[in-house]
Amino acid sequence: MNNKRYQLPDRSIITLTPEDLDILEKMERIIYPPALREDRSSLERLLKSGTIHMGLIMKKKLVGFLITTNEYSEGSKYIFIWDISILPDFQKQGLGTLLLNHFLNQAHSKGLDVGAACRKTSLPLFVKAERLQKCGYRVAKCELEPDGYFQECGIHEDLYNVELEIIREEISS
Repeated sequence: MNNKRYQLPDRSIITLTPEDLDILEKMERIIYPPALREDRSSLERLLKSGTIHMGLIMKKKLVGFLITTNEYSEGSKYIFIWDISILPDFQKQGLGTLLLNHFLNQAHSKGLDVGAACRKTSLPLFVKAERLQKCGYRVAKCELEPDGYFQECGIHEDLYNVELEIIREEISS
């Protein structure tokens, strides 16, 4: 497993807490159309849960976040990525990958399998085998749900339900 820390001169990853609600709410308004935005109470509920939440800081500004939940838990060793987002001006720079890799390294150290629901446009972030393997994961499931959840929000884009499992050492007899 790659335990690389993502502390570079111009960026760092922090743990998000309920004190970050104001900035997260502002980011939601910038990133998402109204039908896809989380409201303040949803964000607060997620941040108060005992799961992993992280933000990406660049030049002293929060430019991205990853929020998880255990609401869809299939046991105590499962975590679901509720949202991963980067502000539009900072997209297409590998920051989502940086944030996801850092999260996967943390989740792996806790022995957690990972779930996510993502748009077709975000699917490569979640299923690139070589990158996942470096973080100690492999794709266990990737199911297409045509028009899925996003149709309810007026967006016609396919949804993929992705499950990542920890690569466990094979014991030979």
